[in-house]
Amino acid sequence: MSDQPAPSAKYPDPGVGAGQAESDRPVGDATRVPPPEPSVDPKPLATRIRAYRLLLILGASVFVLDQLTKWWIVANVSFNPMHVHGGGEDIEIITGFFYIIHVGNTGAAWSMFSGQSLLLALLAAATLVGIYFWRHSLGLRDRLTQFSFGLLCGGIVGNL
Repeated sequence: MSDQPAPSAKYPDPGVGAGQAESDRPVGDATRVPPPEPSVDPKPLATRIRAYRLLLILGASVFVLDQLTKWWIVANVSFNPMHVHGGGEDIEIITGFFYIIHVGNTGAAWSMFSGQSLLLALLAAATLVGIYFWRHSLGLRDRLTQFSFGLLCGGIVGNL
């Protein structure tokens, strides 16, 4: 047996000569072999998209339904911003409780930020970008979370 330490098996250095251990060489020696780059094999795009399919399908469905109902109301219910129930311009779904009416709102809920459409659109777009970038932290691979965020994202896109 030799008293010499065995050369590093992990990254053999061809520049280490007989009687010279790799650790005895000066730091910064140009003959040192760099460690191999880790192989990065990203999953194919189809696999990554498939992981979020419920969110994407539900979001797209909510968006389409949102646009279809808006189109239908514009085409079939007269516009009346000062609406009074029972004036013949609404569609009664549940007597005394649920009506379909056509009014306008350029703001958020209950006309908050009315007239600030650009600000609200930027906020909505920023929310979608945030959901995308933090999707792993939000746990969007979970089906219930995808269902919830699918409804949310479909509604956000429908109001842009």
